Amino acid sequence: MESDLIYSILKDLTKTDIKYVVCGGIACVIHGVERATYDLDIYAELYEENLRKIIEISKKYELIPRIPEPIENLISEEKRKEWIEKKGAKDISDIKELKKIIETRKKK
Repeated sequence: MESDLIYSILKDLTKTDIKYVVCGGIACVIHGVERATYDLDIYAELYEENLRKIIEISKKYELIPRIPEPIENLISEEKRKEWIEKKGAKDISDIKELKKIIETRKKK
């Protein structure tokens, strides 16, 4: 993923008031760590309005999920649980751990 594209996506996520944080390789690069990375990992709050905005931006940039599912299924909590249990969607299961970190920071 090109840096201009990543910048545009992040700009749209912010402009649309989506609740998210950047994580993974891009987060390292933003903080000055040299790293070759080609994807954008984000953690977003999982309420419907937020997810609908993310889906809209994903479609705008023709982004596709790593798992073979329609991106609209992201809204369904049942589907997300199924992805973790049946498809081993580790990135989604990591959300629980990341959420704990974010909630801890909010308390401070």
